[in-house]
Amino acid sequence: ALRTTPDDDAMTRLGSAVHAFLAAEVGIDDAARAKLATDLLARFSVEHLLVAGELVEIGRRLHTGLAERFAGARLHCERPLWHRRADGSVVRGQIDMVVEVPAGLAIVDHKTYLGVTDVAAQATEFAGQLAAYAEGLSAATGRPLLALLVHLPLQGVLVDVTAAHPGA
Repeated sequence: ALRTTPDDDAMTRLGSAVHAFLAAEVGIDDAARAKLATDLLARFSVEHLLVAGELVEIGRRLHTGLAERFAGARLHCERPLWHRRADGSVVRGQIDMVVEVPAGLAIVDHKTYLGVTDVAAQATEFAGQLAAYAEGLSAATGRPLLALLVHLPLQGVLVDVTAAHPGA
């Protein structure tokens, strides 16, 4: 839980710190993970909002949820995407996390928001964005997309929005 209610600027910086941590903490030991959390919260000037242990716990919850669903997965963080669609429009973005298992791929998008009471509704708002990423990722890799997941780190949930965009 956040220690105080941040303004929009602090919330943006907190989201950046959470994203940076989740991208960099994959595969490092506990001591390095704790130091990384402390350093990032200080670098983004949000240590007054969240303590390092809570940020580490956010990462632990995410990885536990992913391991339960995708045993033995390889995680690829902050992957750039550029894809020209059949209609000529271009999808360009950064995929927060690609989960790779032998059966295919899943996309995880981190969204750092306060005051979310209906996590399913909040997460579903991003199904279109994730579906566009899925189209580009499938075209680039030729691999099937298994799931589109929105991670709400402050709520501690991982929401599957695949059904909201069945064509993905």
